[in-house]
Amino acid sequence: MTRHYVITGLSGTMEGRKFIVKEQIYVDRLIELTGDNVVNVVKEALSCLINIAGDEPGVRRMLDSSQSANFCLTLLENVIHKDCGFADPIAMLLSNMTRTESGVKVYADILSDSSASVSVDKLMKVLCSVNHNPNALLDFLAPFLANLSRVEIVRRYFLNPEAQALKQLLPFTQHPSDIRRQAASTIIKNICFETGRYAV
Repeated sequence: MTRHYVITGLSGTMEGRKFIVKEQIYVDRLIELTGDNVVNVVKEALSCLINIAGDEPGVRRMLDSSQSANFCLTLLENVIHKDCGFADPIAMLLSNMTRTESGVKVYADILSDSSASVSVDKLMKVLCSVNHNPNALLDFLAPFLANLSRVEIVRRYFLNPEAQALKQLLPFTQHPSDIRRQAASTIIKNICFETGRYAV
């Protein structure tokens, strides 16, 4: 059994995750492996990071990595790429990473940068596009956006009449996917608390 399979198995337990996040270098190496040329290595590295991101200390280690800025942006660029074979696990990782306030802040800052290659609008369009990526369902983009809707700038996007994002979101409340339905309800709940000049 190769080492990356062992580490993935280790990340499936609380004690294993505590061991992995104990040292920054372990998480740094996992991040590096997501850019490997071997498909199975990338798959296992992402699986491990998804597990680690289920706990706040794991997210903190990822964000503390010297590779964090490039890693976070690369995840966003890959998740909307129409041919990415890892879009679903990446979407799941993004969802897990933004369950924490620190994760939400990092991604909200990236997405609010007008010069960034990815925006909330692009993410929403991908989520609403049927068969955008034949290799992925992209259901977990919905909870990722729901997590981000805790931030004012994202709520403003959904309330902007020109974006028509709210109109596109409403059908998801009846979507067959539990993941999308719950995320849509969360976004609607969060934007209902927006009382600024963007409220409608």
